[in-house]
Amino acid sequence: MGPQSDGKPGVYTFSWTISNGSVCTPTISYTSLTVYQIPTPAVAGQDQEFCDQASTTLKADMVDVGTGTWTVISKPSAAEYPEFTPNINAHDAEISGLKHGVYVLEWKTETEFCVSTDTMTITNYEEPSDAETDGEAQICQFDPLVLNATPPLVGTGEWTLLECPNTPYIIDTASPTTQIVGTITGTYKFVWTVSNDGCDTKSSTVTITINQEPELAVIKGGDRDLCGVAKVELEGNVPESFAIGTWSIVFIDPPGVDTPTFDGQHSPTTNINGLEPDFPRTYKIRWTVANGICEKFDEIEIRNWEPLTDPDAGEDQVVCNVGTVTLTANTPEVGTGKWLLTAGPNTPTIVNTYSSTTTVDGLIPGTYTFSWVISATEGPCEPKTDNVRIINRSQIIITDPDDITVCVGA
Repeated sequence: MGPQSDGKPGVYTFSWTISNGSVCTPTISYTSLTVYQIPTPAVAGQDQEFCDQASTTLKADMVDVGTGTWTVISKPSAAEYPEFTPNINAHDAEISGLKHGVYVLEWKTETEFCVSTDTMTITNYEEPSDAETDGEAQICQFDPLVLNATPPLVGTGEWTLLECPNTPYIIDTASPTTQIVGTITGTYKFVWTVSNDGCDTKSSTVTITINQEPELAVIKGGDRDLCGVAKVELEGNVPESFAIGTWSIVFIDPPGVDTPTFDGQHSPTTNINGLEPDFPRTYKIRWTVANGICEKFDEIEIRNWEPLTDPDAGEDQVVCNVGTVTLTANTPEVGTGKWLLTAGPNTPTIVNTYSSTTTVDGLIPGTYTFSWVISATEGPCEPKTDNVRIINRSQIIITDPDDITVCVGA
């Protein structure tokens, strides 16, 4: 049985006869069976997966018998109903207006009373977030190594090792922020890859340079107090072969003077030039031993004091049998002056020991030496001394023919 050759339904009539011998009239019942044409079996085509597309072409089998129709069975909750071009009956219709998510479509072929269905799934993946990392970094040998990436809003991230001097261990490859252990000195490259099924991955490479750390930095001699010098020699330790040393000025107090210079800024032994004195002027000097960002340093202070005023005790004096003389010295601009008796036949009284001009009482004949000493109240400057000599001659009295008084040596 089947439909007619032109596709029209085929009608078949069947009779059911009950008879009992030749005398009784048989009882007959009739029934009809209509056979309709079946449609072309529905084949919706293969499932489709793609990344961030708004449309795609459907690929159902062409319908030879009956009519085909596309129906959306399910779609993402926030998505509007998509459009089919040229219409929902085209087996190769373009479906548009797609959003990210999963669509289930039904392709139904049907004739008047017969239906065939098949379904297919469209998965439209969202493009993964951009892979964002810190790029490049340097750390020191014993510093912790932590990789940092921006957590992806779409997709999942994974750390992998690209280049390395050895094979360290990534604590959590799926975490945007993770620690690396087991590293040595050298350069490592790590890749942060963000992926989402159906889409191309995105990646960013991090280059980490681990520098060997210098052992130490030392300036020999410690802090220094100097008296009015313009140049002094500095000596630092010799750096390891992989490191470099550098002299620098940390601060000058009081400021307002030119910055000193170094004969060899990277030489362990060098002169610093252009020091200026004050009361005092302090220079903080640093010797840094560095390998990349890894460094050790030592600092000293150079305190440069104003030099003392040179003393001038005045001209030597020759007097005749006097008990008092006046000493006249210069007044110091830097330092404090003081008169001292250095030599003499007795110990006269210096009336004002700390005055540049003072009298001395209680002289007797003889030769005295007085010292005008200028010294510092603080700092390293050594006292400076100038001497003045006082010759106090004794008198001689001649009685004949007339009384005449002269001094010894006159």
